[in-house]
Amino acid sequence: MATITHQDAFHALLKRLNDQLTELLEIANRGEWERVETLGHALAADLAHLNAIPRQSLLSQPYRQQIIGIQRLLVDAQSSCSTRLEQIRPLVDALGRARITPGSS
Repeated sequence: MATITHQDAFHALLKRLNDQLTELLEIANRGEWERVETLGHALAADLAHLNAIPRQSLLSQPYRQQIIGIQRLLVDAQSSCSTRLEQIRPLVDALGRARITPGSS
């Protein structure tokens, strides 16, 4: 039986993040925002794992190019999601201000 090393697990995490961020950008480009919720939980968990890794490990030579690629994807994904947030902010704000009281019949 094969043993999974720390390096294998780290490489798998980086691959998952790359795939998830790429999918998020594709979803954003297609305007399929309803799909973000299902992707968001796994992506948030993997980003939390990445944030827990010491910085020197992230900058080590074997992973440097993958990390740079993920950083670019993160910037693009944040931009796409921020743009969408600004587009729907007026609706969200209006919904938050709406006060409907039950009428009497």
